[in-house]
Parts: sequence; C-alpha cells; structure tokens
Amino acid sequence: MWFPFFVHFYLRICQSTFYSGLFIFFTRCGILELAVSMIFYGRYNSYL
Repeated sequence: MWFPFFVHFYLRICQSTFYSGLFIFFTRCGILELAVSMIFYGRYNSYL
C-alpha cells in the first residue's frame, strides 16, 4: 500500500526539479515541497 504512494511522491519531487531550479531546495525537504504543492493546488481549485 505504501509503495505506489512513495513512487508517486518521488516522481512528483523529480518533476519539480525540471520545472524550476528553486524546487531543488524543496526536494531536500520533501515535506515542505508537498506542503507548497498542496497550498498551490488548493488555491487553483478555489479559482475553478
């Protein structure tokens, strides 16, 4: 049950580094990267 989520989370982090070099800092702290992505995702949904 943990494996698919871990792979998805790992790919999500690797994807972030491709989009912006600033996300390299967040990849060092996966929890911060997840929190930031969740905040932006929540704001994006609120506009829809």
